[in-house]
Amino acid sequence: VLHAHGIDVILDIVVNHSSVEHPYFVEGLQAFKDNTESPYKDYYLFSNTYFTHPTLGYGAASLDGVYYDAFYGITTMPAFNYDNMAVREMFIDIFSYWLDKGVAGFRLDASKHVYDDTTLNNEVFTYFVDTLALTYDDVYFVNEIWASQSEVIPYFESGMSNFNFDARNWIAAAIAGDTNYGMYLETYQ
Repeated sequence: VLHAHGIDVILDIVVNHSSVEHPYFVEGLQAFKDNTESPYKDYYLFSNTYFTHPTLGYGAASLDGVYYDAFYGITTMPAFNYDNMAVREMFIDIFSYWLDKGVAGFRLDASKHVYDDTTLNNEVFTYFVDTLALTYDDVYFVNEIWASQSEVIPYFESGMSNFNFDARNWIAAAIAGDTNYGMYLETYQ
């Protein structure tokens, strides 16, 4: 019905973590604890010892005596292991499922934190764009990368769009009367 009115729908997708209640995490955690095989054991980063995130410095979360990387140390949000190609393929499957239902694209939540490295993130995002382009004519992606324009600009290399939060902040400041939006536009241009 929406397509008949020229309206496209994009979905918000969380790409950097799942819930501790997600079946993949539950099975992966159990397999790690029991030292048994499961494809989901490598969907996350599990360890028997405490560790600190290498770039952000927060500590590992723990559950049932197992440590795991969690988004910003939030214990309920275990981070995906994007070094495992099966995780990337899982997202291709998720995107494809929704594209086949008629969705036009996706907003990738907190996508800056898939890795905490622009080059590695762009590798993942380019993989998403290029792989889906083999099957779908037009897929729209927009990254939520809450950072300055100078930090966001390199992300355009992936072929995805990106929010401009600097412009949003200036507009909000102008509405609040804290700054002159015209001066910002002149500087921006």
